[in-house]
Amino acid sequence: MKTTKQWVEELPSPIREKALQYEKDFWSNGKEIPSAKLALAVGFDWKNSNEGHEYWSEVYRGLI
Repeated sequence: MKTTKQWVEELPSPIREKALQYEKDFWSNGKEIPSAKLALAVGFDWKNSNEGHEYWSEVYRGLI
């Protein structure tokens, strides 16, 4: 397993860069997460991000 940051660092650009700007807000920072999808889901508050909840929902649905 990997940490939230490790999973996010594997996301494609530009999603990776957008998510990493919220690194200080990662809720599970330091804890191991079983998948990139879960890491993104619990990583930070989508609603309060610059991109908004709908953007991150689309990214989440697009992850395999």
